[in-house]
Amino acid sequence: MARRRRGFTLVEVAAAAGLLAVTTLTFATAVTGAVRLETQTRERTWARMAAQQKLEQLSALSSEDLQKNHAGPIDFPVSFDLNGDGTTARGERLLPAPASSETPPRTEAGRITVDFSYPSVAQVTVSVRWRSVSGKPGELKLRVNLALER
Repeated sequence: MARRRRGFTLVEVAAAAGLLAVTTLTFATAVTGAVRLETQTRERTWARMAAQQKLEQLSALSSEDLQKNHAGPIDFPVSFDLNGDGTTARGERLLPAPASSETPPRTEAGRITVDFSYPSVAQVTVSVRWRSVSGKPGELKLRVNLALER
């Protein structure tokens, strides 16, 4: 009489557990990478908005004021808190400052340089530097040419 086989063998269980582990690890790696990419993208977007805001302020100046007030590089503080209430321009909540004194806070700084080398054009560069949530430094530069009035 033939015996009926019940359950799974040890090899089948081990293979299934290995397949499950590989699948779980792959999924976890993909999710971690997606979260990291989203954070980097958000920080770059905030930096771009801060730099664009500075460029708009500079483009509103007259040629005289631009040449008088921006003869050399100018450092300025940059805040990703563009609304002044802990949110970005789109209303997103900013990440809270680290509670531990061992972790340095995010530092935001910007620099404006204006190049008057060309006769009727001022080349304006706004750079924004920050320290990301992961502690890595980030920098974004926007460069625009502004026509000077004669």
